[in-house]
Formats: sequence, structure tokens, C-alpha cells
Amino acid sequence: MAAVAVAKSESSYGPMATLELDAALLQSQWELCDKVADYLSHIVGQLHGDPARYSNFLSVTVNELVELAFKTSAVTGPVKFEVYREVGLVRVKLSFHCAADARAAICVGLDGRAQKAALAQDLGRVIINDVSRLAGFADVCQVQLAAAEEAPDRIALTAGFLWHEEHP
Repeated sequence: MAAVAVAKSESSYGPMATLELDAALLQSQWELCDKVADYLSHIVGQLHGDPARYSNFLSVTVNELVELAFKTSAVTGPVKFEVYREVGLVRVKLSFHCAADARAAICVGLDGRAQKAALAQDLGRVIINDVSRLAGFADVCQVQLAAAEEAPDRIALTAGFLWHEEHP
């Protein structure tokens, strides 16, 4: 009986929403970034005491994530947006096909080594600037960011949002 109770409580945490768009569709209209970011922000905000305010507060970080996917995803293949609920945290995960130099620039930028990295390509510098801006917003909003290669040609960006804001 205890095993059933554990299974039920564990099953209450997991996928909340998934949205998958073709990269060409996402890249066809810049406005889709705002629409996708609004959708994801509203879902994340629902677990907070003041959903509208919290969604609005975090939408800048989510929008920066979506715009990074817009700028760096390959022209073909799916761009997948997933929202997961965990104890004390909501995770937004974006995964998409991405060129090796863009993946490297994103991973280097989120790892905090952007200033040490001497990427010769203009693409790398632009991405590092975008990632630095994203990291700045995430820091202010107390969002945990991570990037990892999901497959040889795919990257996964994950943002962890606290259910409750921490006040100093």
C-alpha cells in the first residue's frame, strides 16, 4: 500500500505542458517568440501565489530563452518546449537542432566562461552576448540555467523557476 502512495505522489510531479514547433515555422515570424514565451510564462506562473505578477516577472527570462532558440536553431527539425513541475521548482526545457559552433557558444556562455572564451566567429560573439543577457535576467529572477548537448546535433536549454520568490 505504501508503494502505491509513493507512486501517486511522484506522479503528481512531471510534465505539465509540451509544445513542439517546426524550426522553420518558429523562424518564419519573430512574433512567435512572444506568443510562445507568454504561453510558457503563464504555465510557470500558475504555481505561484500571484500568478499574473509572477508570470509577468519571469516572462523576460522565458522570452530570452525562446529568442535564443529562434536565433540559433537549425532551419529544419523540431523545436520542443517542455514544462516540468518538481518539488519547489518548475523547469522549462527547450531543445532543438543547433550548429556545433552555436552549441559551443551557448554552453560556454552559460558556464560563465564567456569572457575567457576567444571565439573567433562573429556568430559566437553574438550568441555569447545574448547568453550573457539571458544569464543576467536569470540571476535577477533567481532562475537556474543549464545547457547540454542532447544529441550530436541538438542542444537542450533548461531554466529552473522557484515556486516561491526568495526574499533577502
